[in-house]
Amino acid sequence: MYLVVMELGETNKNKDDEGDMMNLDEMIIKNNDSIRIESGAIIMHAWETPIMARMAEFICQDGGDILEVGFGMGISARLIQKHDIKSHDIVEIHPDIFKDLEEWSKDKNDINTLFGDWWGARDWLKTYDGILFDTYLDKHVPEFKNLIPTICNDECKVTWWNNLPKDYNEHQLAGVEFEILHVQPPVNDYFNHKTFHMPKYIHNEI
Repeated sequence: MYLVVMELGETNKNKDDEGDMMNLDEMIIKNNDSIRIESGAIIMHAWETPIMARMAEFICQDGGDILEVGFGMGISARLIQKHDIKSHDIVEIHPDIFKDLEEWSKDKNDINTLFGDWWGARDWLKTYDGILFDTYLDKHVPEFKNLIPTICNDECKVTWWNNLPKDYNEHQLAGVEFEILHVQPPVNDYFNHKTFHMPKYIHNEI
């Protein structure tokens, strides 16, 4: 395990408003069901667990090197660890959440943690066989599609949070398919739909 400290930028659950940015000085409030910022907005909720389980299954199906952008409650990280993978890199920008990541990962030899903005960390990233992208109020989200060709091995599986109840190809990647997951979220401030359209992209080198 290693720690790379990078210059922090403002960071985007690219849950809705692209123009907003996360205040990294704002306190994180945690309980067993959710994490939220001090002003009240939910970053992540436990109801997302079935979605994260399917995402982890998809990106880890071939094993190999896995990248996770955004640690949140650690739900997806724990689920990824259940799979037979070679390595697991996790990028997290919020200092409070990164402390949780460091504590959780300290006894896991296959995890590399990177503190800071994933876009600022792009030169530190290697190439991967699976990628899960789930950030919050991240102004660099439009750059993700440009990063994909530089960090994906051939046949790399990529998925990300889709906040709309339809087949929304946010990153405009060719060949994206969607798997419909039936969910039962409690009333919340970011996703109140009964179906989650999970993006599934497989990168093919040309």
